[in-house]
Amino acid sequence: MLDSWGGGFKNRKPGEGNTEMTRKIYRLLILLAVFWILPMPHLSYAQEDEGLSEQQQEWLTYVQGAFANFTAATSLSIQGGQLTTQTLSSPAIGTEEVVISNEQQYDSDMLLDGTGQVIAVSSGIDQTSMYSAMGQEVRQVMIMESVLVDGTLWVAVPNFEDSNGNPNPFPTEWTNLNEDGDQFPGIELFDLEALMDYSSQLLPFGDLTDAIVLTIAEAEGVEVEGKMLRVFEVEYDMAAIAEAGGFGLGRIYSEEMATTLGLSGDELVRELFQEATMHQTLWIDPDTQQLHRIKAVLQIDADIYSPALQDSLHIIQTTTAVQQISNINAPLTIEAPIIEE
Repeated sequence: MLDSWGGGFKNRKPGEGNTEMTRKIYRLLILLAVFWILPMPHLSYAQEDEGLSEQQQEWLTYVQGAFANFTAATSLSIQGGQLTTQTLSSPAIGTEEVVISNEQQYDSDMLLDGTGQVIAVSSGIDQTSMYSAMGQEVRQVMIMESVLVDGTLWVAVPNFEDSNGNPNPFPTEWTNLNEDGDQFPGIELFDLEALMDYSSQLLPFGDLTDAIVLTIAEAEGVEVEGKMLRVFEVEYDMAAIAEAGGFGLGRIYSEEMATTLGLSGDELVRELFQEATMHQTLWIDPDTQQLHRIKAVLQIDADIYSPALQDSLHIIQTTTAVQQISNINAPLTIEAPIIEE
């Protein structure tokens, strides 16, 4: 059957690959997808400007202003959803495809310092995952709660259901991830210090510039709650982003991950994004020039050669994320959870 976390196979026949390594690879790719719930449009890389039209430059300047206002907030809330589908295949892990579907609904409150630095975050995620391989399917449903305060991440998974009856592999009570990360399967693939630093930035990707924008256009406005919002469509040059470091995501992965795949985090992210596409739709309030809603669609079709597997891993992935932004600069208090002895 599929393993209870990460889609590894417990009943693999002899000679069909390294089962533990396979589980780690699946965990890594699933966890990588989780990070696309973060805001994605704020990017900056040094690249020769191929030139946008004067009208496109005007639109880009307006959108840049909206992101500047976004990062100047001292508090805000983000509600949204994300759907990721992945198809994985490699001779090294079996000839049949592994299909993974991960759907999330989430709600986050954030305290910020007015420069885009996160002071504290309180989040809840409802997640449903489906794993299909070798003619078998597993469905898992979980609720995860997290609080980030003063660089310490507290996590609890109070509800976990598995169609095969596997028990909850995660702590049900609040757990300090910085101190007890080994209680979370798959966390060994991350550099916790880098992960905490990454999580402490509202937009960890820099500034939006025309260097990585392929196209930008203003679409027809949309009325929301009696107000007409401006709508912008943006397509990114993912090949340029890949060559420039792929959002800096590679820094969050650990040496164990590098050993598992035989690739560094930077190499993995570069391979994933080299042939990827990303399109965003942005809804902006014309009165306040504040972001109201973000929709992003990321598509990946990559062959990643793993020296550790001595073969290529073919990954096809589509991630669609929608985020609603509200309660900007509203009064908010976030505290670390109280742990009862």
